[in-house]
Amino acid sequence: VLGNLSLPSSGASRFAERVWLGALASRVALPPTDARDRFNSGLPAHLLAQALGLGGGAYALDAACASSLYAIERACRDLQAGRADRMLAGAVNRADDLFIHVGFCALGAMSRTGRSRPFHEGADGLMPGEGCGVVVLERLDDAVRAGRTIHGVIRGVGLANDGRGKNLLAPSEEGQARSMRLALQQAGLEPSDVAYVECHATGTGVGDATELASMRAVYGERPMPIGSLKANIGHLITAAGVAGLLKLLESLREGVFLPTPHLDVPSAALTASPFETLDRPTAWSGPPRAGLSAFGFGGNDAHLLVEAYERDRAFAAVPATPRSPVVVVGLGARVGDGQSVADFERVLHDGRPLGPAERVRIPMSELRFPPTDLEKASPQQTMLLAAALEAVTGIALPGETTGVFVGYGCDPQIARWGARWRARSWGDALGADEAWVRAAADAFGPPLEAPHVVGTLPNIPANRLSSQLALTGPSFTTSSEELSGIRALEIAVDGLRRGELDAAVVGAVDLSNEPVHQAALGNQDTADAAVVLVLRRRDDALRAGEIILGEIDVSDGDAPAFATGLPRAHAAAGLVEVAGALVGVGRGRRRDGSAWADAERRLRVRIDALGGQTAAVEVLARGDAVPAFPEALETPALELPVHPAPVKLPPIAAPVPDRPPMQKMAPAPALPPTSFDAPPAAPMRRATEAVAQAPAAPAASMVPALAAPTVMQASGMPTDIPPGSWLAAFTAQQLRLADAHRVFVEQQAALHQRFLSTLQAPFGAAGAESAPALGFAPSAGTA
Repeated sequence: VLGNLSLPSSGASRFAERVWLGALASRVALPPTDARDRFNSGLPAHLLAQALGLGGGAYALDAACASSLYAIERACRDLQAGRADRMLAGAVNRADDLFIHVGFCALGAMSRTGRSRPFHEGADGLMPGEGCGVVVLERLDDAVRAGRTIHGVIRGVGLANDGRGKNLLAPSEEGQARSMRLALQQAGLEPSDVAYVECHATGTGVGDATELASMRAVYGERPMPIGSLKANIGHLITAAGVAGLLKLLESLREGVFLPTPHLDVPSAALTASPFETLDRPTAWSGPPRAGLSAFGFGGNDAHLLVEAYERDRAFAAVPATPRSPVVVVGLGARVGDGQSVADFERVLHDGRPLGPAERVRIPMSELRFPPTDLEKASPQQTMLLAAALEAVTGIALPGETTGVFVGYGCDPQIARWGARWRARSWGDALGADEAWVRAAADAFGPPLEAPHVVGTLPNIPANRLSSQLALTGPSFTTSSEELSGIRALEIAVDGLRRGELDAAVVGAVDLSNEPVHQAALGNQDTADAAVVLVLRRRDDALRAGEIILGEIDVSDGDAPAFATGLPRAHAAAGLVEVAGALVGVGRGRRRDGSAWADAERRLRVRIDALGGQTAAVEVLARGDAVPAFPEALETPALELPVHPAPVKLPPIAAPVPDRPPMQKMAPAPALPPTSFDAPPAAPMRRATEAVAQAPAAPAASMVPALAAPTVMQASGMPTDIPPGSWLAAFTAQQLRLADAHRVFVEQQAALHQRFLSTLQAPFGAAGAESAPALGFAPSAGTA
């Protein structure tokens, strides 16, 4: 089980950008991509299990900054229930750092000074980091029998949610304190049994002060050392909790409290509290036991208790889990262009065509969030919210003991924000002007604002439901590609059977009718869907007089196989199939629409996912069919689009050869005439013409006497040339040729100088400020 920040990774962003840029991708030198990068939520866990030869199942979850501890809690539950003998649990954060930085800037949470200083008076925000950490977990008895090195014993993990707090970003003292009390209750410990607490503290003033207040409410007024690893390595987001656990395990092994750096001036909240931070390693005092907190955006709260292993210490056995039947008492669906479960039933049994989703309607009477915030949220969140409101109609949910679990996969559309930021560097590579850059950026979306960030955070689909319905039980998203909703269903059934939950809201959503997803799958048929189930134990549902649609058994039995035959909405695919089977057994209708009058109606759904994972679910209904599902009401509603406008980049000129611009040579000067009034030459005798008679040798008197040398000009022409003679005409012609040559040489020299100057421009000594750069100001609120 891995906590995984399901925002686009750098690979997922590059894949999406290649789809959007098309032929321009090669011109801006985008690196090669792998279609598997589109599936960066659940597939990494699947591939890790496959590579290690692990056959016990694999999935990821997202509870924001608390993800590590949520993953460890889930692993402990699987071990206690006997579903596994060894578990790997931890978390990873390798999301595209551009979106992380720009997003935290939009939220106003990024440190302007670039320093991570928890509990410091001058702390001004967090510094995000990347990382991965994994621990191997076994049941204590098994580890002792096998002679394992035991680094520590997990005594309890408390999970809670802020529910309907101030808002999705404001930390809640009550939610944090609830998680601490739950952990102590599980472990059977008192606050005084804990010697140290590793805090979540990120370096935000409000967050750090709220955490100190919640600790004070639980651990009291006694002095106790505390610390935060984020002062050393920054905030690893999903991996922050497991990093803190590794620190605690080393502290317990060495018997030393570790210091927290950068605390020369403690905050007023710390000074006023009973807690103290350390500036140097200090010998451990008190019980060898520590607490670890992790709190996530949107209301995810977790607190873990770990202690050093003592060989002779006995621990109470975990009681066996009762197998109470779990039933579905509520169902909501937005499948394709349908606006209700009734529309979904018509697609399944009446041949109604499945159209693409275009609009989602949220009744005005049910709004618990500002409409402008919902307009800026991911359509996955709003479509899921609409389905959830249908599912819970008429059902009273117990606030503290209702969990919310949502199957989810990374939304490729989130990568638009990074693409908007990168449009400038692409424009530079293409030689585009400023107008093109602005138009290209706007083609991806508007400037990033805080509601956009909250509306795309991958744990918020579950937390928004917790806030809407005022539920404070555990709440998070699960990612296992096509099995994402099935994993959420398994977790809910387990919690209900163990008695830790009295109700569960289980959902899944994916808007797969979009070009990036289709390109990754090779243009297979895809669909948009959001489905939500409300689960109860059968006895509780009967006592409450609730309509039971069917019973859920997360196992692979011998019931008849069922498949909707619909195009797949990727992360919602498994739960859509389960919902379709429930409609069939609950309404007493076979796949062809005919009546199904058997007293017991059972169907089996089996789903295979990318990366080799598979799962099966059986649904069962007894007795009479349930009444017809209500039609969607035409009440005043907030209507929102399901898909953003397609990316349409402005046109740009065709590429030009990568060489210096060609220089045009000036026309050559006109040459002087080549003929003049010279005396006609005597006809030339052929070389083969016979000589009739050899000429006689000249007489001595005919040989002229030697005269003095003739005076010559600088040009080599004699100065005493008779005017009007043939020699005078020839001399004038030579002078004209000399002048023409001089002009030609001067022109060539000028052209050569211009050529040299153009070569030097790109490699000259221009300052760094003249080069194009990509960056951001921490104080900026828009991209």
